[in-house]
Amino acid sequence: MSGVFVAGGTMKPGAPTYIERKADSELFTAVMAGEYCSVLTTRQMGKSSLMARTAARLREHGVACAIVDLQGTGGPAEQWYYGFLKKLADGLGLSFDLAAWWKEQELLSPAQRLTDFLADVVLRQITGPVVVFVDEVDWMIRLPFSDEFFATIRSCFNRRATEPVFERLTFVLLGSASPAQLIKDATRTPFNIGRGIELTDFTPGEANPLAQWLGDDGEQVLGRILYWTDGHPYLTQMLCLKVAEAIPDSKPPDVVVDSLVQDKLLATGARQEENNLKFVADRLTQGTGDLRRVLQIYRDVLRGKAVQDVPASPLHTSLRLSGAVKSNAERLLTVRNRVYQTVFNEAWVREKTPSDVRWIVSTAAIVALMAIVAGWYLLIFPRPYIQALESASGDTEVAWQAYDHLRKPLHHSKADELLAQFFERRDDRDSAILVRARSGDRVLSELAGSDYSSLQKTLRHEGLVYDVAFSPDGKLVATGSGDNTARVFEAASGREVSRLAHQGFVYAVTFSPDSKLVATGSFDHTARVFEAASGREISSLTHRNSVNAVAFSPDSKRVATGSVDNTARVFEAASGLEISH
Repeated sequence: MSGVFVAGGTMKPGAPTYIERKADSELFTAVMAGEYCSVLTTRQMGKSSLMARTAARLREHGVACAIVDLQGTGGPAEQWYYGFLKKLADGLGLSFDLAAWWKEQELLSPAQRLTDFLADVVLRQITGPVVVFVDEVDWMIRLPFSDEFFATIRSCFNRRATEPVFERLTFVLLGSASPAQLIKDATRTPFNIGRGIELTDFTPGEANPLAQWLGDDGEQVLGRILYWTDGHPYLTQMLCLKVAEAIPDSKPPDVVVDSLVQDKLLATGARQEENNLKFVADRLTQGTGDLRRVLQIYRDVLRGKAVQDVPASPLHTSLRLSGAVKSNAERLLTVRNRVYQTVFNEAWVREKTPSDVRWIVSTAAIVALMAIVAGWYLLIFPRPYIQALESASGDTEVAWQAYDHLRKPLHHSKADELLAQFFERRDDRDSAILVRARSGDRVLSELAGSDYSSLQKTLRHEGLVYDVAFSPDGKLVATGSGDNTARVFEAASGREVSRLAHQGFVYAVTFSPDSKLVATGSFDHTARVFEAASGREISSLTHRNSVNAVAFSPDSKRVATGSVDNTARVFEAASGLEISH
């Protein structure tokens, strides 16, 4: 949020709703000069506010602007490009029969139709400069034609050399991704022909206008807020708003601010409820294929080690896009602020760092060989697995693997006790009680109640669970939740097999008849098809509103969906192509 106060409100009647930053003048000046621009940074830094403010200023100067938001978009290329053009035409206020024009161009590829639409329709109907803001471009990562789309934007720039009319057209690309994630072919990328706009945290000078709304000691209060946030736009404005709501307060400014920080950001419950903290945690742990290495680098940064920022490094990019770190004047990675330093501390890193399964397996093999030679197999062999269970804190799969191996040499009671302690460290009371009850703890079984012998497993989410489904073969269970995920578990053990991500609540889940696929329906206006075992997304099925019902055909090749938009639709499961509605 470049300047809009959280929740869209102001702290007091007449309070300013926008804070001017360096990026505001940079973007406006560059676009007025006809430069292609990109704003690629972590979320809640103010991209949307910067875009809206710049578009408003451009319109005041006679520039036609359209904002095309890609959030929630998906589906086959034909439908996706048509939807893009519709949003573009609506944003520019064009009077045009898009459907008829689109049908006339059916022999052309969707990408060619986009460039022709810009040349033959947009730049003919609008005689002045045109700026197209494309927001949430990170949604393109999951689409197979991402390279083609960005190459098309690049081609519009290249046509300036031969077709001067294209000099009136400018693109601004905004999102939370790196250029390398968005397009793989560097020779066709639009990100190296324009200007990258860096959206930084508030400087003390930029944040200073907020002080007048924070009471008689406004400057001291703001100084203490910046002590915690180091100018992070969302956190700074959120705390300013909370302080403004608490005025008058007779406590010293630092006490007031520190109390709010503790209550709203550092308390255990706050870490689960505050959207910004949840986003950073998710991006730190789910934004890369090499989680162990990313967290090791982050731990080094936490410890104050000199970690030189390497922009081309996927690991460094993942860290920066999480928002947890930023690059300082010496191009060294630093933790973004004291809030993140406190919440995502070394204890958190230890909990989230996956155990090195390769080390466990190789060590076990070596020890087993030594034990056989020495004749002490049963005594020595379990030690690596005991160590794994004793040290495991966040990786359930590693804990279960160690548990299974430990029980084989007849160390049942030790395995049960260590597994129960593992669940207790994770605050998973149900699982810990269940393990102890099944291990033969008679007193615990009686205290837990007679129904505990029937309980198989408690499957947990971070939000309400809206739907559950067994696979036809009975081996898996799928759940849909308000934490924006569907999850697949082993029915017998409760182990999480895969996690299926959406951008909104997941209202419906179902398995294909062959148990290999899972279909989900979500508040984000999509149904999606995933591989149950791997969690790999196969296709995305788009509606105009929430999807709350999904079903497979008997041959697993088609998916039917039901939506709040008053339609039911049938799609091909593999391609996402709509068959009927």
